[in-house]
Amino acid sequence: MEIKYNKFNFYEPPYPNKEGFIELKKNIFNSPRLELGPENDFISKYGIEFILSIVCLLFGIIGFSVSHETFKTVTLIIAALIFLPLVISGRLNTMQSYFWFNLKRSFYYNRLKRSIVKAEKYEDFIKLMKKSSFMEDFSGIFQ
Repeated sequence: MEIKYNKFNFYEPPYPNKEGFIELKKNIFNSPRLELGPENDFISKYGIEFILSIVCLLFGIIGFSVSHETFKTVTLIIAALIFLPLVISGRLNTMQSYFWFNLKRSFYYNRLKRSIVKAEKYEDFIKLMKKSSFMEDFSGIFQ
């Protein structure tokens, strides 16, 4: 059985040109909390599926950890009834794909802002963008 779902990919846009860099640097200086790029809309798009997945996971954990056989059976049936429609409809795979798309997009725009702030001149900005690592991107999301 083939499960059809939407797959999302993030492709990094070209770096801003020198004028764009100067303008962004000025805007970030004037508004340090300025967010570059689109807002992360994962929860607004897939909040229900995400909550259902968590509920399913909790029922599964409870079902496997309880010693009472009837309660175990009921919780595992509930987990299956929640989980199977998400899988069969492809919503779970779509949600997962969109989650990773948003994460990669957030990493890129975080790296862009961090590089603009650190760079003194445009050439430094280009070097910073090219050498930034995944771990720097990942840690920057939580700042």
